[in-house]
Amino acid sequence: MNRIFTFSLFFLLCFQMDAQVQIIDKAKIKLKLVDGTNKLYSNNYRGALVTFREILTIDPKNAMANLRIAQCQTKLGRHDLALKYAEKAYAIDPEVDKELYIVLGEANHRLGNLDIAKTQYQTFKTKISKSEQEDYAIDNLIAQIDYAKEAMKTPVNAVITNLGDNINTSSPEYGASVSSDGKTLIFTSRRSDTKGGNTDPLFDHQYYEDIYISNWNDERGEWDEASSAEGRLNSEFHDACLNITPDGQEIYVYRNIPRATKSGDIYVSKMNKRGKWGSPKPISKSKNINSTYFESSASITADGNTLFFVSDRPGGEGLADIYMAKRERKDWGKPVNLGKTINTNLDEKFVFVHPDGKTLFFSSQGHDNIGGYDIFVSYLENGEWTAPKNVGYPINTVGEERTFSVTADGKIAYVSAEYENSKGSYDVYKVDISNLGLVK
Repeated sequence: MNRIFTFSLFFLLCFQMDAQVQIIDKAKIKLKLVDGTNKLYSNNYRGALVTFREILTIDPKNAMANLRIAQCQTKLGRHDLALKYAEKAYAIDPEVDKELYIVLGEANHRLGNLDIAKTQYQTFKTKISKSEQEDYAIDNLIAQIDYAKEAMKTPVNAVITNLGDNINTSSPEYGASVSSDGKTLIFTSRRSDTKGGNTDPLFDHQYYEDIYISNWNDERGEWDEASSAEGRLNSEFHDACLNITPDGQEIYVYRNIPRATKSGDIYVSKMNKRGKWGSPKPISKSKNINSTYFESSASITADGNTLFFVSDRPGGEGLADIYMAKRERKDWGKPVNLGKTINTNLDEKFVFVHPDGKTLFFSSQGHDNIGGYDIFVSYLENGEWTAPKNVGYPINTVGEERTFSVTADGKIAYVSAEYENSKGSYDVYKVDISNLGLVK
């Protein structure tokens, strides 16, 4: 009898201890989910990943932790891993959160599984309200699937080449621009050798942006190894090249210096007599161009009289829009929104005006889109910009193509994209567009 009582007491104590451990683990998991989610929504994706992985060591079948990891991987551009963890979350609990279906849709979309992506987008649409459908632009995503399937049936005749190790690294490279003589290439990267060597604690915790320059080597027939721009072009914070002027003497720069600008502004750096880049100055003395809102991407016509730039100031068509300003004496006049023909209710990210002054390239989430941001072209005819045309697949893909610049002869373009053979996130690619007639 005593043995039975002793065994029962021991079993009861073990059960109680196990129950206490479970309670402690659940409380710990709950706190970590909150902490990881806060990091995710604060753009600290790598920090969030660490937290969510800690949860999986305690509870491998935690559906929410798997979903959150999938969301982090989506933000980091690792769509194969995003799909892997989203499918794990679905297997554990298909109703863990309605956002599971947008994550599954986007991962399959980026990986080219278009029919599956469309099904997941449609499922997500049934689970959200009308206002949420507009917030997620779900109808646009579904339309992208249909357009992508048609575009891929008729690829354009373009030869795409990765610029290789002299330009690209495992870090993101983008915003490439070339002088009109084809001898100077500038671009932005977020490498560990950025000036100051610091990361951005207020945004995505990656290294700050710096501007890099490469010169064309006639003897070897390739670009020299890129190096950080000499002079005062780079600071210890965000410095991104927007475009080099056709004469190669000025660089338009995006800067976001804490306590100096509220959301990022456009600057210009001029080459001095010693061949060094001077300290960037605000592009305008007035508030016509730089405002308290976000300004990025800038391109100027060869005659120096017309400026195109991107801003998310109020009064636009959607998120960020493309604006145009004319030079008035030594400053820029009041900018004009390019209107609904060019701008959409979504995001326009980048703009480049060809030296001919009548061919405009830009990236957008709207219009007839294959996926993410695509590159479009529009022409100035009779004083109006024509309806934008998608430059076509495989220049545009189910990934994201964010920046695009074209040589003066209209034969070569430089695109920043996450193609399958990229060395990291975004790489700079040379695109032979001589057969496409994009510059008339």
